[in-house]
Amino acid sequence: GLWLRIEDAEVFFYSLSRINSDHRFQVEKRASIKILSSPSTWSSKFNQHQNQIQEVITYILTIDDVNHLDEGNYSCQVDNRIIKLYQLNVVEHPRFVTNDYSSTTTYRTQMGKNVTLSCRAQGKPLPLITWIKKADIQKSININCTSPCLINIVNATKFDAGVYECIAANFIRSVVRIYELDVQYPPDVSSTQLKVHRFPDDSVTFVCFVDSNPDPNIRWFHIPIDSNNNRIDLTAYHQQQHYNSNEWSIVEEKLNSTRWKTVLYIKHVPKRFLNTEFICYAKNKLGDSKYSIHLAENLRRTDNHVKKHRITTTSSLIASKDDEYLSLKLLSDYKDVKFRRMDSSRKKAHHRRLYVQLFY
Repeated sequence: GLWLRIEDAEVFFYSLSRINSDHRFQVEKRASIKILSSPSTWSSKFNQHQNQIQEVITYILTIDDVNHLDEGNYSCQVDNRIIKLYQLNVVEHPRFVTNDYSSTTTYRTQMGKNVTLSCRAQGKPLPLITWIKKADIQKSININCTSPCLINIVNATKFDAGVYECIAANFIRSVVRIYELDVQYPPDVSSTQLKVHRFPDDSVTFVCFVDSNPDPNIRWFHIPIDSNNNRIDLTAYHQQQHYNSNEWSIVEEKLNSTRWKTVLYIKHVPKRFLNTEFICYAKNKLGDSKYSIHLAENLRRTDNHVKKHRITTTSSLIASKDDEYLSLKLLSDYKDVKFRRMDSSRKKAHHRRLYVQLFY
């Protein structure tokens, strides 16, 4: 028997003799007996078949560690006659073509620049490549193509950052490779507060959010009245503990990898803080950003505040020159004819307005 590949006419074995030097190819000889019976031939004496015995020789070709170069048509021949013909097709599961053998490939760029994500894979049949961006409600990407498969991002924004999956698949199996796009950008400070109204001695809470990559340095500043825009670094005071922690505090919380929340809390607002600016400021190596919140003095009292300073008797108001004047004014009102004609609710409203004017 002769084993050869028809495409290149390469002979591997003649009988059991090796012709090819590639030891991945092995041949095995197996002998078997085949019994041929003739139903027309009978023994009259014993009433049995007369059988014919034939020896069959089989040559089995084995290929170890098959690769795509072994593809072709293999024939087993005897006396230049093809006894058996086999077609060998080699298939291969997908594999990525890369010099980086880590499980994740990281691309780093800055906001506004262009970036290309490239995914290359081999296999037989040629794998289909699918790009998927994971856990992203801002921008969904699902691209199907063959190798190489590219994603071109023009003017990258912070919403382009995230985890991308490259999936290469054929009918054998699929493989996945992770790409992480890190888009760096200067801080962006935001808040839902623009102007906050408070009375003296009230509490106030300022909240702002910072989006930044890389990590920012976040600070709170206060600009007093007539300070020529000279800022007081409240964060520095907080870090040096030059304050009463029961009166005011600064808390910073990291919400995710690129977003922070910072809170400035003042338990009792001094009067000198009213009608001034509080600034939330953030800076990284790419730039800075700030957000200004105006703390305004509240000029109208709510019912709770009125009850807090309600006038009960004239004797309780005599404590200062203003209070003494207020008490005399109230006594004179009682002697006024118009005042006596007022009902009780209008009298109380009149006293309330007078008290607020004098106290503030």
